Amino acid sequence: MGIKKQKPTNKSIKIVSGMLAASLFAMPVLLLNGVPTSAVSQSATTTVNVTIDPVISITASPNIEMDITPTTSGQFRTANGNVVISTNNVKGYTTYITSSTTETSLKQPAAAGVSAVIPTVSSSGTTISGNGWGWSNNATQFNPVKATGVTDNSAVFSRTTAATPTGDNKTLTIGASATTSVPSGTYSNTLLLTAVTNN
Repeated sequence: MGIKKQKPTNKSIKIVSGMLAASLFAMPVLLLNGVPTSAVSQSATTTVNVTIDPVISITASPNIEMDITPTTSGQFRTANGNVVISTNNVKGYTTYITSSTTETSLKQPAAAGVSAVIPTVSSSGTTISGNGWGWSNNATQFNPVKATGVTDNSAVFSRTTAATPTGDNKTLTIGASATTSVPSGTYSNTLLLTAVTNN
């Protein structure tokens, strides 16, 4: 009885070929997964604006005292006070000086029963004679005291065109004159200093 020869088989080749095919199909997937995709971005901007508001402050000597020994023609005396104005306003400030009321004369308290007054001067001058009083920002020219609410040039005490953050020191000089016709006593008026930032 003759020995049968086995026919060569291709099964092992098919298996290898199948594994090779699977590997080839998987390679594109691995390659795609290994490469990072491009990031998407977008930008925005914001502007920060900080506004510094103008501020202003003013201080003044609480009292200005003066003693006058009157004469028949009038004895003229002066006394000083201090005014300090501070502002961060780049255009500076304007300060007005007026009486704190519509009364512009120096008067004794009503309880004193004295009707006599020392009136404000009617015009500016370097001295005051007779009975009168006024204010000065240079100790040279004495000006009439205006009623409260006046804000024209006649009431300007000081003015700047730049900021004064460390304080602008000014001297307020009061001049007054009295004759022997004025009864003795203390005559008073309250001055109002108003500081305003310039526009």
